[in-house]
Amino acid sequence: MSALLAATEMRDLEMGREIHCCALELENDSDVAVATSIMTMYAKCGEIEKAIQLFEGIGERDLVSWSALISACVQSGHPEVALSLFRDRQNENLKPCGVTLVSVLAACGELSYLNIGKSIHCNAVKADLDSDISTGTALVSMYAKCGLSTTALIIFNRMPSKDVVTWNALINAYTQLGDVYYAIHMLNELWLSGVKPDAGTMVGMVSTCSLLNVLNHGTCIHGRIIKNGFEHDAPLRNALIGMYCKCGDISSAEFLFHRMKLMKDVVFWNVMIAGYMEGGYATEAISVFHQMKLDNCQPNLVTFVSILPAVASLAAIREGMAFHACIMQKGFLSNTLVRNSLIDMYAKCGQLNDSEQCFEEMELRDKVSWNTMLAAYAMHGQGDHAISLYSLMEKSCIQLDSVSFINVLSACRHAGLIKEGKEVFHVMREKHHLEPELEHYACMVDLYGRAGFFDEALDLINTMPMEPDAGVWGALLARWSDACKTRSKMKSSGSMKTPGCSWVEVQNRVHTLQAESAQVCHAHIFFGDTVVGHLAMVIRKFDQLSVSHPPSLKQFLPSLK
Repeated sequence: MSALLAATEMRDLEMGREIHCCALELENDSDVAVATSIMTMYAKCGEIEKAIQLFEGIGERDLVSWSALISACVQSGHPEVALSLFRDRQNENLKPCGVTLVSVLAACGELSYLNIGKSIHCNAVKADLDSDISTGTALVSMYAKCGLSTTALIIFNRMPSKDVVTWNALINAYTQLGDVYYAIHMLNELWLSGVKPDAGTMVGMVSTCSLLNVLNHGTCIHGRIIKNGFEHDAPLRNALIGMYCKCGDISSAEFLFHRMKLMKDVVFWNVMIAGYMEGGYATEAISVFHQMKLDNCQPNLVTFVSILPAVASLAAIREGMAFHACIMQKGFLSNTLVRNSLIDMYAKCGQLNDSEQCFEEMELRDKVSWNTMLAAYAMHGQGDHAISLYSLMEKSCIQLDSVSFINVLSACRHAGLIKEGKEVFHVMREKHHLEPELEHYACMVDLYGRAGFFDEALDLINTMPMEPDAGVWGALLARWSDACKTRSKMKSSGSMKTPGCSWVEVQNRVHTLQAESAQVCHAHIFFGDTVVGHLAMVIRKFDQLSVSHPPSLKQFLPSLK
């Protein structure tokens, strides 16, 4: 049992499977306690289907095994599965206890399922569990994460007793919501209440500094952490590394990382990999992955989800294929997050067929899976395929969101599908009740501009419910004016246009090739006087926006999500 607990805490699926095999050989797996521990290990390692299969096989399922699975699902990032298990098993006369309700409330908070959360709150009141500190803390966190900060504060103030964990729940919830100023206010209230902050409180404050991107405040909090003797706390140390990376101070993050002389666990390595990716250091992230292997630390599911975007950004297909093989060896291929990352990686490495294969072989697809495949088709100019997948999403009752429509519209503009693009744009509002945002309008303007429908593009801009930004005007300008004159005008107004960039891998090294402006100015487009007048107006608008807010590449040309 101890070895199984260690495998669970380390998220070491390979070791957990070996222990499971030993339990089968010794015929200990029929014991409810052992079966529950094995089931929990699989759930926390991301193997949710296997965990549910084991739960179904337990002869006498009890409240402990039920609560353990629900809790493990929430902790491993599968709150929807946790809620489904909670609803389904209530029919088996399993009465939830305080531990069960705390886990379900956490799931409601993660998903912002306010109505279900309120229902659980009623159950807690009926069972006289709402006065319990753990349940009260879970209620505070749930309401705060669902955006009802006032309700969360009312429950917090009504609690007969509060510990530092309760305070941390409220502070961290506000931090995650982006309400960092209220989080700081609550921290001051914590100090005044006489409750001594712990390492968990400091994690919340470091996260606040990350969100605000305030390095100076983060450094001050780091000093307070050292003063209070919390610097050896693992989650806090990881949060500090993440904060320094987010704030652009990679050297301080590296200092903390290399200062750790003892055995680094997988979470520690993952934080550094994610930190490098946060700062755009893809090559360094891959290097840390290889150092991790040399240090005999086995990568887990989070490691691969973090490292695959590095491969995608470098278009290092050989490295990506090696990671894919490692993922298969570790047994992570069935995980939805990993599959989504593989779809994206292969698409950005130019291997669309492999992206399609990864998508088609998925047993469980979430909304991100569909959107990633849509983005892959758009990236490769496969408008017809994107439209077909979009139609399949509608037929399969997959909920489309703003990102879905950006990807479909981007695919249409790359493929010149005017009719289809107009239809998608219309359906977005009329059928799916989603209001187009600036990026959607920029896609449509670019679609019209590519086809030479400049009057339609201007009409669309004039009917926009919001003020067009540099991205919208830039989409029209890029298609309307002579390429050389456009670049000259943008340069004189202080705007920058990121040059085209390609990658090629030669002898296991990735080389970057960038196009110079002078090499791409070959287009000669002639316009009548009326169009030239409109063009001058567009340029003036673009200049006005560019001077105050120089557009990034994301603003200038609509990008895929």
